[in-house]
Amino acid sequence: MKISLACYPTACAERAERQPSSWAYEVRARLETAVRDGLAEFARLKLNPVDRMIACWGRAPRVYSQHWPVRDGDELVPPTRAMREAARVVAEEEVSRLSGGLVTVEDLDAESRLAVIALGINGLGDFAFDDALQMSRSLNFHLQQRNGNYRVSDALVAYASASDSERAAPLAIRGNRLRLLKPEERARVRLDNPQTLWDRLCGLILLYRDGGIVAARNYLSAHGQLDNPALRGLLKVWANECGDETLQREARLIDYEL
Repeated sequence: MKISLACYPTACAERAERQPSSWAYEVRARLETAVRDGLAEFARLKLNPVDRMIACWGRAPRVYSQHWPVRDGDELVPPTRAMREAARVVAEEEVSRLSGGLVTVEDLDAESRLAVIALGINGLGDFAFDDALQMSRSLNFHLQQRNGNYRVSDALVAYASASDSERAAPLAIRGNRLRLLKPEERARVRLDNPQTLWDRLCGLILLYRDGGIVAARNYLSAHGQLDNPALRGLLKVWANECGDETLQREARLIDYEL
């Protein structure tokens, strides 16, 4: 599905003769409403989750063009800003739905955000790279292959080659299929020096296996996460969505003992 950022010529010509719309007081709220309404509508229709996100994200250019030109104070608001706002709303709704409101989109960096949404859609199964690419667009970040360790960026989600022996990334690719890696499949150096909340979740699970709840608590304390409700929420999402009974029991036991 391709989304055009160009406004409709007739609509733009008509709007050019009128006063600019206010981003802060008019357009942003209408855009958010349009995206949230779309998510609810397409959920009732049982639309494929990836298609639902893309379709709702695609409502942004329609709202933008209907109110063009759009200003925020003295600045003209570009269509890319409308798309970023739509991406924020889509991510917010998906993360809230999957976590039952325990985790917000503001709690998560880009990699953790995609990991949560991919887990909710596919569990630990593989999925088409094209689906991930479409999700990345509707969530406003880039996908890029990074083997070995790397510095995380909030505009980037990395995936590793399936043959890479040190997979720091949360995803791995084989052919044209991606899958979310289990904690034990990721590079230990990344989990010992976590950069994202998803890293910390994986590290917590591995340390619990190594040394029980004491080791798990020490790990969380060392990384300032002992009392982080977002991490506990992420643990619940993992337990609910991973689709493996053994991993589910383990996650629920960790949550209980914490």
